[in-house]
Amino acid sequence: MSEELKDIALAEAYLNGELSEAQRQAVDTRRASDPTFAQLLADMEIMLEGTREAFRGDIEAQLRELEQGLPPVQIDEAALLLDDLPEEATQPPQPPPAPQANAPKGKQGRGWWYLVVAVVLLLLLLWWLWPRGEAPSQEQLFAEYFEAPARVGGPTRGGDELAELRRVAGEAYDGKDFAAAARYYERLFVEYRDTQALFYLGVAQLGAGAPTAAVENLREFGQVSEDVRFEATEYYIALAYLRKGEWEQALFALEGLEDPRANELRSAIQKEMKKSK
Repeated sequence: MSEELKDIALAEAYLNGELSEAQRQAVDTRRASDPTFAQLLADMEIMLEGTREAFRGDIEAQLRELEQGLPPVQIDEAALLLDDLPEEATQPPQPPPAPQANAPKGKQGRGWWYLVVAVVLLLLLLWWLWPRGEAPSQEQLFAEYFEAPARVGGPTRGGDELAELRRVAGEAYDGKDFAAAARYYERLFVEYRDTQALFYLGVAQLGAGAPTAAVENLREFGQVSEDVRFEATEYYIALAYLRKGEWEQALFALEGLEDPRANELRSAIQKEMKKSK
């Protein structure tokens, strides 16, 4: 492995907190004295933060979808205020007891509130148990239809830095280490303007769980490249929208594709959408 790639691995371990205290001190010392290594650390930190932001955005979008699907909870504020008052304050005025009977003292003032709470809980239980269409599972469909395409051209050999970077990117991609592959392919595009890397960058980001970033890079690949893989690009864009839960956008991306796999995915999405209505 070249010295540059060793430095990349060292920087990644440093930023991910995988080094011992002594190793971290050695890295800090080198960063202070080696401007090139310091710049590499800064670049790696920016790339890692971008990947984390993409993951965070996807997770927040999924949490918002879950929150929107939950039933609203109605809180009777008046009941809560009454429960905080002394027992005597919650009871309506009572007529004086008849001489021949002694009315038992108790928590009669709260009894009807308990009845209201019981009715509300019963209604919530009935709503939960009531048969309804199951929510479609985009992750289940994604797992069924996602398969990273084989790299065109096979393994890359060579001694220069570009060839070495392509080799390690391909090894990570073939080994389904999509997070690492995405970092290497991003470097190939940013540093060497390798437009072919954009396609594999998008697929790797999709496999790593960052569909928003995947859509952006696959779209850019379609704009800057004259590659004939148009249908493959649109298919993976559709899968990215599917993983984001944007069903209509996924169907739109699949329009006009004649590949049997794309037709199967289109039918599966339409079926799940009908079940959710």
